[in-house]
Amino acid sequence: MDDLTTLRLEKANEDELLKILGEFIARHSQTFTFKLLSENDRRRKLWYALIEKLKTPSLSKCQSVCLEALRILSRDKVGLDQLLNNEILSVLIRLAGLVADDEEAVSINNKQNAYKVMLEAQKCLCNLIYNSTTAQRLCCNNGCLEGIVVRLKTYKDPDLPHEIKYFDMRMLFLLTALCADIRPKLQNDLHGFTYLIEVLDLILKSSAERNSNSSKVSSSKRRANSSRLGQWEHSGPLLDDSEVDLACEVLKILFNLTIHDHIGQGSLDEEEEAHFMRLVSILHDILKIGRAHV
Repeated sequence: MDDLTTLRLEKANEDELLKILGEFIARHSQTFTFKLLSENDRRRKLWYALIEKLKTPSLSKCQSVCLEALRILSRDKVGLDQLLNNEILSVLIRLAGLVADDEEAVSINNKQNAYKVMLEAQKCLCNLIYNSTTAQRLCCNNGCLEGIVVRLKTYKDPDLPHEIKYFDMRMLFLLTALCADIRPKLQNDLHGFTYLIEVLDLILKSSAERNSNSSKVSSSKRRANSSRLGQWEHSGPLLDDSEVDLACEVLKILFNLTIHDHIGQGSLDEEEEAHFMRLVSILHDILKIGRAHV
């Protein structure tokens, strides 16, 4: 994006903004580096122009396309550490629906028309956390972690899309993998271990209920099909692909939380032992479960 286009972007109204960014997104959907943005301070000007548009209430209809452009730009790690600050990340965290208040989180989840904006903001944050040590450091202290845990408590809501849950867990995995200092806070202060195990439990229960209610194929037919295909027959509950993806992200986070603290240390306290016993039980159930091919 050249200087003239950036200037047009800064002064654009809603229709002009949609046109400029639509062309940018179509042209750069598979671009991962932007060498021209390293000239004439273009990168900073472009990022700041887009953030200003996201902060403008009258341009709320353009939020999704602005975030999509930022998501593409955030693939390029060049200059991100110098560019990013609390203001930029706070805007993205707010648009991702990550708030530290339980009631406000429920209210945001009920605004289904905001899910597309939330998802694009989550994807931006994932890219930034992965590519920038500045983003990692700031997201450990700006409410991002607390916001994820608060929304974690709402995962029973059937209207909350799988993609929102998945990218929450993706962010949490990146933070716990790249910022070891936050692991005790997540596990102890925010009770993250308990909530993450509850997510796994919810996945297993939902799968069992769904398969129990929707099973229409007789056991004899299943055996015949399995025999013909040379496959092992699984008569228990099955996880669909989205459940598998979510469970994998949760398990990766639990690995990060458990691996750092107990190697070479003494015995567990009573609460920790109960957590680990519950985790072992769930892992046993997961290892026995099948996967639905859809």
